[in-house]
Amino acid sequence: MKHKFFIYPIIALFFACSIPAMQAQTVMEGESAIVYAMPKVVFGFEIEYEKQTQEVGIFYQYSERYLGTKNVITENKTVYTIKNIRLLTKTIADENRKYKIIPDKNLLNCYVTLDKKGILCAINDDAPVSKPRQEKNLPVTNPKPAGPSLMPLGEEQMFANSIAKMAEGTAKQIYRIRESRINILSGDVDQLPADGLSFQTVLDEMAKTEKELCELFIGKTTTETLREIIEITPTDDVNQSILARFSAHSGIVPINDLGGTPIFLSIKANKQKYLPQDEKAKQQPAALFYNLPGSAKVTVSQGQTVYVNKEVTVPQFGISVPLPVELFIKSDVKLQFDPKTGALLKIEK
Repeated sequence: MKHKFFIYPIIALFFACSIPAMQAQTVMEGESAIVYAMPKVVFGFEIEYEKQTQEVGIFYQYSERYLGTKNVITENKTVYTIKNIRLLTKTIADENRKYKIIPDKNLLNCYVTLDKKGILCAINDDAPVSKPRQEKNLPVTNPKPAGPSLMPLGEEQMFANSIAKMAEGTAKQIYRIRESRINILSGDVDQLPADGLSFQTVLDEMAKTEKELCELFIGKTTTETLREIIEITPTDDVNQSILARFSAHSGIVPINDLGGTPIFLSIKANKQKYLPQDEKAKQQPAALFYNLPGSAKVTVSQGQTVYVNKEVTVPQFGISVPLPVELFIKSDVKLQFDPKTGALLKIEK
C-alpha cells in the first residue's frame, strides 16, 4: 500500500473582507462567503518487513556426499521479520473546524490564499513555500520468480535412471564449472575472451549456473522487502492500543488474529487550552481565526523493541485564536499561515 504526501497548488481569492466573530460551521443558502478550514494531521505508520522464503533442493539428501556440506535447507518455509516502523504524516482539512469569511465593501480590499484542500495560507501575501515530500521506494532484494524455473541440468543428468545418478551427474557438472573458471583465471585455456567485458560476462554466467546447480543441493532462499501503511487520525490520548498484529509465519494479520504478536501504539496528547477572557476581550469582534497547534508524544513498540518514540505537532489538538477586525481596517496588513499546522507565521504592516 503506497501513500504520497504533498502540498497542493494555491488558490487566491480577491474580495473586500470582513469576518464576523463567530465559528460558523455552515454557510446559509444564498450567502456570499469564503469558507476555510483548520488543518488536521493523519498519522501513517509504515511497517517495513521482510519475507524470506526457503525452498528445499531436490538433491538435499546428497549434499554432504557430493558437496561436503550439512548446511542445507531441509523443509519449505516462509519467515516474516519486521525491519522498521516509521511515522509519516499528511495534512487534511478539519471538517469540524471550518470558518466563513463574509465580504464587506466597507472594509479594506484584500485577498486570501487557500490551498487546494481549503486551508488558510495567507492574507495579502504569497503562500509560504513548502517542499513536497519525496517518497522513497523500498528496494526489493532477490525477488521470488513469478513462475517455476527450469532446472539447469544437462542431458546426462535429465536422463539418469535415478535421483542418486542425477545428483552425481549434477555434482560433476558443478566441479567442471569450477575447474573451467580456475583455468580461465590462470590463463590455462586455448583462447581467452577478447576483452575485459567479455571476460567478466563469461565469469558471471559461470557463477550464475554454478549457483543454480548448488541450490539443487543446499536449497534456495529468496527475500522480499515489503511494506504496509496503517493510517490513524488522532483525536485524544491512546494508551497501549493495538495498532496491528504481526506473525512470523504470515506477516501482518488482522487485529483479532491471536496468532500474531501485537504492535502497540500510545499517543500522549498535549492539548492547548483557552485562558479565561475578560469582558473587554469577549466584546472585541474577530476578523479571522488561526490555529495554535498542540502536540503529542507518539510511541510504537513490540515487546522490548521501540520503533517510534517522538514528539510531533498535532493541529487538531490546538485551539482557534481570533485576530481582531481592527487589524484589517486600520492598515494594509500581510499575514502568512502554516498550512500544515494552521499557525500564524508572519504578520507585516
